[in-house]
Amino acid sequence: MITLAQISAPFLVIGVIAAITYFKLWGYLYKEWFMSVDHKKIGLMYWMITLAQISAPFLVIGVIAAITYFKLWGYLYKEWFMSVDHKKIGLMY
Repeated sequence: MITLAQISAPFLVIGVIAAITYFKLWGYLYKEWFMSVDHKKIGLMYWMITLAQISAPFLVIGVIAAITYFKLWGYLYKEWFMSVDHKKIGLMY
């Protein structure tokens, strides 16, 4: 089963890349951020990646809560539950 997230995520990535290209920010990002040796910018980039990775399990937990509360799918299949359980465990540790 294809979900809305599987359909919309590639379009979001393509949209961000298109916006960066349209506003001609590749040179700025490369010179000022990606190749920076400034410890503050490097730390900020680490924080942005960390927050993006930490937000995924919270979104999954929210989806589980919504599915359970509104009884959207009935019984879930085993593989889906195991992947969600893996994300919850990764969040806790």
